[in-house]
Amino acid sequence: MGGEDTQFHEGVDFANTIGTPVYATCDGIVQFVGVKGTLGNAVCIAHNATGFETVYAHLEKYAVQENQKIIFSACWHQPY
Repeated sequence: MGGEDTQFHEGVDFANTIGTPVYATCDGIVQFVGVKGTLGNAVCIAHNATGFETVYAHLEKYAVQENQKIIFSACWHQPY
């Protein structure tokens, strides 16, 4: 399974269909928007209140910018 560069992580992966809206898990600041290795199109959000980071990978498109403030449960990826 996977390629040679596959690494274990303690996160949870959720699969969905193309065009599904993406919602923030809690307040945070967008730290990265772009292509990130095997993650493809990715967005990374730092949640300073918790010390966690959420990575959203294999995205079809972006609707956020780096340093943008994200509000809990705010949809930031609009489907077609």
